[in-house]
Amino acid sequence: MRYRGDTVVLMKSGRPAAALVPYALLEQLTQEREALFAVIDEVQANNRDLTHSDAERMACDLKQCIKAAARAILHQL
Repeated sequence: MRYRGDTVVLMKSGRPAAALVPYALLEQLTQEREALFAVIDEVQANNRDLTHSDAERMACDLKQCIKAAARAILHQL
């Protein structure tokens, strides 16, 4: 496993229960996870004062913008 980079899946009752992965992959996944949670923490910190109704309004506005952009793209085809 160390030299070939193999991944081994351990099964329990016919279902995947755990995996043995190369350490380099574990390090990479750990760094990516930490980076993702850092972004989540930053977004939460920047929006602490955002009310639920404001968030819903922003989501609706964004949804309308996405639909309009999709229509414009389809129109160009």
